[in-house]
Amino acid sequence: MAPKSAARRRNASVGQSSREEPRKAADTGPFVACVRRLAELVAQAGGSLRSLHADVDNLRAAAQAVPYAELAVQLREHASREFWHAALAVHAYSIRDCRALYEQLRQLDQQHQRSAASLDAGPADVTACLHETARTVALIKALSQTCFTMAATDGPAAAATPANAAHMLALIRCDTLQVCASILQTMTRIEAPPSRLPNDAATVSVLLVHIDTVSAIACERMRKGDTPFAVEWARAMAGSGILEHACRAILQLRACVAKAREAVAPAADDDEAARPSARRTRAVQQALETTNNTLEECARGPLFQAVAAVGDMYMAFLRLQDPAATSGTSTAGRAGTGPSEGSAAGSSASAAASLLPPAVNEELLTALGSVLRGRSLHFLLMKGLVDAGNASVAVRERFVASLNQHAQRSSKQGVAALSAKMQQGTPDREDWMGLPPSQRMSTADFERMGDETGEGGTGTMLACAKRDGLPIQRTYALFGACLVAARWLWKVTGMQPAIGANQPAGAAGSSNSSSSGASSGTRVAVGGSGAAAAAGGKSAVVRRPFNTAHVCAAVGHGLEAIIGMRLMLHEMSSVPFGYQADMSTAVQLLCQLAMRLRGREAVRLLGTVWTCGALVQKLMAASMLGGCILTAAELEESVVPALEAMGDLLLHKYDKEKNLQFPGHPSGCGMSLDYAIGSRAIFQLHASLSKALLLPSITSSTAAAEFQGRLRVALTDCFLRRSCALPALLTYSDPKEVGGLLVTLRQAMFVSDAPAGGPGPGASRAPSAPAAGGVQAQMVRLVVQLLEQVAAVCFHSPPPPPPPGSADETKGPAVPAGKASQNDGSECSAAARLTDSAKRDVPAESLQQMWAAAQPGNGAADAAAVARANATRMPVYAVLQLLPAVMQSGQVLVAELSEAHKDFTVGLSRVFLAAAVHGLSAMQRAAHAARAAGREMTGAFTGTESESWLLLLALSTRMYQWLARALGVSTAKRWPEGHAAALDVLEVLTVHVPEEELVLWVQLRTGKDAVAAPTGAPASPSVPVIQLGEGWLQQQGRHNLAAALKAKGCHLSAAAGSGGAGGGSSSSPATAAAAVDRLLDDVSRKHHLARLPRLVCPMDAMRGMDVTYNFRPCSFPGCTRVPACQIPGAAPGGEPVTMRCGRCRVESYCGAECQRAHWREGHKVECQRLGLLRKDLEAETVLKTSGGLGGVGIAGLG
Repeated sequence: MAPKSAARRRNASVGQSSREEPRKAADTGPFVACVRRLAELVAQAGGSLRSLHADVDNLRAAAQAVPYAELAVQLREHASREFWHAALAVHAYSIRDCRALYEQLRQLDQQHQRSAASLDAGPADVTACLHETARTVALIKALSQTCFTMAATDGPAAAATPANAAHMLALIRCDTLQVCASILQTMTRIEAPPSRLPNDAATVSVLLVHIDTVSAIACERMRKGDTPFAVEWARAMAGSGILEHACRAILQLRACVAKAREAVAPAADDDEAARPSARRTRAVQQALETTNNTLEECARGPLFQAVAAVGDMYMAFLRLQDPAATSGTSTAGRAGTGPSEGSAAGSSASAAASLLPPAVNEELLTALGSVLRGRSLHFLLMKGLVDAGNASVAVRERFVASLNQHAQRSSKQGVAALSAKMQQGTPDREDWMGLPPSQRMSTADFERMGDETGEGGTGTMLACAKRDGLPIQRTYALFGACLVAARWLWKVTGMQPAIGANQPAGAAGSSNSSSSGASSGTRVAVGGSGAAAAAGGKSAVVRRPFNTAHVCAAVGHGLEAIIGMRLMLHEMSSVPFGYQADMSTAVQLLCQLAMRLRGREAVRLLGTVWTCGALVQKLMAASMLGGCILTAAELEESVVPALEAMGDLLLHKYDKEKNLQFPGHPSGCGMSLDYAIGSRAIFQLHASLSKALLLPSITSSTAAAEFQGRLRVALTDCFLRRSCALPALLTYSDPKEVGGLLVTLRQAMFVSDAPAGGPGPGASRAPSAPAAGGVQAQMVRLVVQLLEQVAAVCFHSPPPPPPPGSADETKGPAVPAGKASQNDGSECSAAARLTDSAKRDVPAESLQQMWAAAQPGNGAADAAAVARANATRMPVYAVLQLLPAVMQSGQVLVAELSEAHKDFTVGLSRVFLAAAVHGLSAMQRAAHAARAAGREMTGAFTGTESESWLLLLALSTRMYQWLARALGVSTAKRWPEGHAAALDVLEVLTVHVPEEELVLWVQLRTGKDAVAAPTGAPASPSVPVIQLGEGWLQQQGRHNLAAALKAKGCHLSAAAGSGGAGGGSSSSPATAAAAVDRLLDDVSRKHHLARLPRLVCPMDAMRGMDVTYNFRPCSFPGCTRVPACQIPGAAPGGEPVTMRCGRCRVESYCGAECQRAHWREGHKVECQRLGLLRKDLEAETVLKTSGGLGGVGIAGLG
């Protein structure tokens, strides 16, 4: 346990120093005197301490007389330059003596022909050399933890001056790291017998703690702007290859432990025959266990911390070069070295970094990558992940067995159900990824349940859970340490997370290994040395290197087991096992690994990946309701990257995916999306959003309200918008599940950022309009961008087939994020319809797959039929739920957004255009069906489905008011895209809307004001809101629009003055009809009306969700009532019970408040029309079923 205690002392030294200052200063005189005397004696002795045993022991005793942290602080404040020279000399001589002793041990082993199978203590000369080595290592440890620590270099507020770290800089510039690397390299050339393994492991531990300390000091100096110090450190670390040699030494010692265990096993069988031999065997077994534990502590302690320090150094350098570029990037956690200290360095640190020549900066980055580019280091990290993942599953199995035993003895209700739930969630796994038993991590430390309390298996279930939860904490600590180190290694070096056939992990025992870490061969030794295997012995190597699938499986199975156990423990009161930010980091890494899998590997592992994503969301939401509130930095550094990685994986397409057979829903959608839906990841997104809405009502904490607002934005932006997956989810997800998600998104635009007051979360309430800005403004913009995606994919005509000879649309060139290529592929056509804001930060693959992923696939017959039905209903239902909510979220908010963001104005106008075009298409279909049936049509004929679209646009969404504002803002700010999109909508409405309704909203001016640009809605309520000039329209190239408006009587005659519109068309009926027909031809060509997908009308979409799925949410767009089943302590249930409007029987409300609010918002005007429309649609359904009238509204027939 030496590494752990040393690291704790090092990390706590800075904080302890400030608390110890008022106390009596420690007496450093004896220690200083011993160091100086030893330096003089070693100089007289020719540079060796081997003959100065008494003086070495005196120095060790003087160091142990005072706590290391206090001694380091006093040395920093009072020690003279002569003392530091003496300390450096003693330290350098002791390390060289250690190297000489290990060379001597190697020669003695060769002389006596001792190997890892020798169980005796060895000859006297070997024993004496071993004792001398232990004394020298103890001296190195004492000096490293007193003179060369963070406390001895920098205080809590010490400035980054060269004088503070002069002795550390001298330590780095001399060959100390090279000598340490040679000691570790010597260990890899010999097979240590069991009696020497604990000493060798202790040596590795001391050297790694020293390396970790020096690395932490260099990282801290870098944060404070001392870049030359960091450059010197990086040069020394890269030149020595010390981390790589440390990893090889650990691997070699593990191989010796494995070989010694094989030799001890037969001796243990003869214990009864020879009692002295039995005692010696037990001593050897204990030594092997101690060695194994020390090596495990070395790997997950100082070694992984040193890797994290390199990552910290890398990020600190990037911050100094460009502080804005990495403001939201996370760094590995280390006590006293957080990001805030890096930012505290200010502009002086950036100036210090900028003084370096560009060549030095390049050298620093190259050296940092070289430090972590060793293959043995990579292999050790991969094996750590494999060990941690399998250990987590093993601990879960033991934990489930413990709960099951308690459930059998308990008579309380719910205990058996909880145990059964744990057993059902036990993940399947690949045992240890092919590692032989000798190389698997011993799980004895994690499987001792109850040793700390001595309770065994007795006690209440809560007591057993607390006791049995301790192994969970241990496995999670190992798991987190491996993940942090692996993340930094891959980030800094750019290496792939796999050890492939051409990437050997550095065979242990190889005597011809170079210092850079390269070695020949592709096998990893796990028992015995390479020389022993070559001599004809039994081969003990892993012939299956770790690939991406192995690492992904280990991380996935381990994370699934850990989070599953934490969720079960979280359900028990008073058990503090909740969400931690590192879990989101693990999910991010897991999704990145999953995107590198081959197709067949993905079939096996995607279910585990998406289950982990769903479990992390579930645990985060449960912990959030329990009071676990993350800071803005934690949310930005852990949750946001994880959500982005999950969103990137949603539409990821694997090679030859169509040819793979994978279990799941045979719906024909993409494999990753199918597993995400089947693993309830989309359901958990809905649940997390809903619980984020509950927070302000449950707690009055301002921090809680701010956190839930940021979480709503993160879930919507990172998971939904960036993935471009909402159109595909509308097609393939369960309609009731995705419908609940849409309702939750609608509610999220109306929840205040501040803690809510008034009615509780289960009450029916109609809140006031939100204030502009903040989280609500972000949510409104995000919802508009989601509607843009739905309109671009589901409402527009299918893209034309690619021209002959072009690349297939699934294998076309990559589309950069935020841009669309110029070919005619489906993905490019859909992406080209999005605004720049909607495409910002969206991965190229998501843009490419956005359209194809939403098309009904070739799955099973029943599933394909459901997908086709969803593709015609759910996009309309999404617009029906979200578009009215956007327009009713507040006139001030929408006005400010339209004036501040061009893409908001353009995007919302395009959503209106998509709905208006489908209304026009429905009218044309109805007119064609009526003419085919030989029935006469009235002049105001629109059709029942078309009437439903008009009601959605004109009344529910206040479309005309929006068009007036969009035209006014766009012309005032000179946004040609804005008024072009609004005029496109107006062209469709001019053809679609009856004349008597159009004249109430649109007015075309002629005369001297004909060339004036639109200025927005007029102040007088008696004047139509859309004011256009004929000359201005002609300047925009809209001649047919101006002619059609005049033909429909929307022009203002000279005699009418400024009081209203004209009294009808001034031209003959034939001329007016021709003008409208010309505009209709333009609209048909521009929007490809003949090729539009067939969608149901809004009322049919609402009725379909009601009748087919019994899904009937509150119709008031501003309702924020959360379903009662999501309120803590409430009885389980479904959506809140809603009652239909007694007049129209179309709209539904959760209470009287929402009904009255919706009546005032506009339902009073549309209620009667909705009722008549409902009767017409029901009559049409009967006629279609009986083979009669098809698609023609009864009100439109003569």
